[in-house]
Formats: sequence, structure tokens, C-alpha cells
Amino acid sequence: MVGQIRNDSIVITGIGMVSSLAHDAATSCAAYRAALSGASQLDGRYIFNEEQNEFESVVGHQIPIVLNGFEGFARVLCIGWYALQDLLARIDIQAMDPSRTGLHLALPIAWSRLKEIAEQEAQLNLIDGADSSGRKRSGGDSGSFELLLCARLAELAQIRIPKQHWRTFESGHAGFAVALAAAMQDLREGRLTRCIVAGLDSLIDATALQWLSDNELLKTEQNPVGLQPGEAGAVVCLETYATAQLRNAHVLAKVAAVALGHEPSHFFSGEQSLGKGLADTVTQLLTMMPRRVVARRWVITDQTGEPHRANEWGHALVRLVASKAGFEDAVTTYPAISFGDTGAASGGLSICSVVTAFLRGYAVSDDAIITSCSYDGKRAAAYITQESN
Repeated sequence: MVGQIRNDSIVITGIGMVSSLAHDAATSCAAYRAALSGASQLDGRYIFNEEQNEFESVVGHQIPIVLNGFEGFARVLCIGWYALQDLLARIDIQAMDPSRTGLHLALPIAWSRLKEIAEQEAQLNLIDGADSSGRKRSGGDSGSFELLLCARLAELAQIRIPKQHWRTFESGHAGFAVALAAAMQDLREGRLTRCIVAGLDSLIDATALQWLSDNELLKTEQNPVGLQPGEAGAVVCLETYATAQLRNAHVLAKVAAVALGHEPSHFFSGEQSLGKGLADTVTQLLTMMPRRVVARRWVITDQTGEPHRANEWGHALVRLVASKAGFEDAVTTYPAISFGDTGAASGGLSICSVVTAFLRGYAVSDDAIITSCSYDGKRAAAYITQESN
């Protein structure tokens, strides 16, 4: 059932995207709906197979043509710029007050330090803190890779967003939800009028591929249950409903709630997750929503083909079926089938696909739950609804 929007509701007024399937959100989501896949053998990407004592090729989901020759910072910058261009083609950002606009980026994690970060956060029991691991940075930290990226994106887009309104997050798959939650808080507390939230990642980057290979997570001939690496950029423009109404903006969807949690039995713990952290996060999300009868839930997950993710979701689903209505016959969709594992961009990519489904009239429900699980234990869930203007 489509509901009404309150003036303080946080709404999405624009989306943008670049993926292995297309350079814009509309075409990417149309291809995804048609069950197309961008998987192909990656040019110039090889991993060393110790058992066979030889290099073997990698199958992944690479953004076509435009990123050829770019690596590292330049590759992430290009991904961000193409996704931002798609957003700017849909909304007139120049007509908005840039001094009241924020830029929140969910960025690739530091693969070489991932285990160290997980251990630090386990010791400190951090869920959403601003620690030295680079999980969250503001414009006060000058000279970093992350803030240089903010500066270049703002420059390319010709948006004079004040430096103090830049924030970056390195939280893996849960990163987009973490950035989203921070943006919602900034909007509700009046620090911002609107916020551009972006998730940018490339698991095709050489450092990422090596880490995935070293941890036996890649899908290969020797490891058929691994992930296929991908890359993508996904962007949403958030505003309060009252602000959107003042400029007669078209409301695409509502971000009803975001919940953040933690799973102690994460990838680095050496223990098998029984889904409690994820189930608790989804339960927390649902407690933020008004009670209503839901016959069947629509869940979009970041499942990638890794056994530890599948086991965790299976256990979490058993817990949710036992305690919450609508999960017995839940419709579950898996964007990674078409896009590969897109890391920090996966949450934003899922939101773009849901918003497009709402707009095109093929959504399986009026609302959707998007779940995200990071290697270091962060868990996140977002509730997106189709609302009437």
C-alpha cells in the first residue's frame, strides 16, 4: 500500500549509475530486469594458481570502454564522474544552494588493511565511529585520497559544495547504507538541505583482485563457489519532502529507515555466522516502521556466490521467518548475478534498481528491504518505499 509523505520524510529526487551493463541507470536497470549479465574474461587480469603453478584468467563484470587504461585513484574517479553525470542529467543541481548541499561518498575499502580494521573495531566495539581506520572522514582532514576524490568530483561537476560538507566512508558492502544514514541525520538536524550520496567501487582493481584471490573468494575453475568481481558507481540525491516540494521536484521514492548493526562472527573471526547480527539489524529496521500487514516481503541482498554469505543469509532468514511476518514467501533478488560483486557501490546499485522498478511499474512490492554485509562485521539494512506525492 502506497502511503503519504510527511514534510520531514527523507526522499530520493534523483539517481545516477554506471555499471558493467551500461553507462546510465535507466539502461543498466533495464538490462538487469532482462537478466542480462556483464560477465566476461578480464583483459590483462590474471591470478596465480599455486596448485597448477601458472597464471589463470579472471571472469568479472567490467565497465565497458570508458575505464580502459585507468587504475587506482583515476579509475574510482572516472566511475564517480560517470555516475554523477547521469544524476546531473536528471536534476538541476545548479539551481540548488550549494552551500547547503552535502557530498557523502562510500569508497573502496583498504584491502590490505581489512583484517587489521576488523580487529580494531572488534576491540573497540565500534559500529559507526570516526576512528583512524578511515571509516568516516570529514572535510577537516586535508590531503587524503578520499578528500582529493571529493574535490575532483565537485570540480568536474562544477558544484561548489563546501569542504566541511564532504564526508567519506570506508565500510565495505555496508558503506552506502552508512553514508545514507549519516546523510539522513544531517538533513533532519538541519545541517544540510540536500545531500548527494554515492557508492563507488572496483573489485577489478589489481589490489582488490589479489586480496580476493589470496582469501580464496574469487570464482575460478578451482573454486566454483566464489564471487565474480565487478565495478560500479551509484548516486542518489536526498532531500526532505518539504525541500523537494519547494522546488517542485519529482519524488522518486522515500528512504523510510536505515538500520546499522554488527556481526561478531564475521569473515575474519574464523567462526561461521548464524545470522543473528543480520537478523537483528533487519528486525531493528522493521521496528522503525509503522505496523501494517505485509503479505510478502521484497528483499534485495548483496549475495555474491560466497558460501559464508549464503550460510549467513539462510540462518538470518530462518530467524526472520520465525519472528516477522512476510518472510515465509519473501521475493529475494540478487543484483550480483548481473553486475558482479560491486562492493561499496552495491547498496546504492540496489536502491537505483528499486527506484527504477517503482518508476517503471514492475516492482514486486510497494516497498523493499536492502541488506548489506561487510567482511569486517558491519551489517546494514535500508527500507525504501514507493510513496505518493
